[in-house]
Amino acid sequence: MSGIGNRPRPFRELGFTFARRSAEHGFTFARRSAEHGFTFARRSAEHGFTFARRSAEHGFTLIEALVVVAVSALVAGIGFPRIEQSLSAWRMQSSAVAVQAALEDARAQALRTGAPARFAVMRDTGDYARPGAPAGRLHPSVRFGEGSDQIFFFGDGSSSGGRILIEAGSGRRATISVSTDTGLIGLIR
Repeated sequence: MSGIGNRPRPFRELGFTFARRSAEHGFTFARRSAEHGFTFARRSAEHGFTFARRSAEHGFTLIEALVVVAVSALVAGIGFPRIEQSLSAWRMQSSAVAVQAALEDARAQALRTGAPARFAVMRDTGDYARPGAPAGRLHPSVRFGEGSDQIFFFGDGSSSGGRILIEAGSGRRATISVSTDTGLIGLIR
């Protein structure tokens, strides 16, 4: 095909700026439009010329947007309960570890000073206390269950013994056991 000036007049009047030859489709013409960018016209034997706009001009269809919203809702519906379960388990575990550390501090103080040290649990408030330290508090979603209200540690390493039960709102439980003879503290999940 020769230069642009050799094109048939009707195509120039339509605003076409170039044409190219395609083996399977015949001639393909592109028209430049200020508002739409390039649009293409394809010559076919049965339909004449067909014009197609760029799909980017139209954005997303309503169905595409609804599919995205539905998939997002499905992922959120599956993911959020798992995250909440993980957070609940983490809160219960961190509370149990904090109480266990406070018990070990009370035992260490009794061994260091040779005097008895008392660890106390206040079930109604979720507080726990050991001598020489500020009171600790469980996470609001975690509470003390049935068990010992107080445990004494003695200077020889022994203790009054007992169990402290910690429960989370999700039904999870942890038990902290204190041995009578040795005063050793163990966390049972």
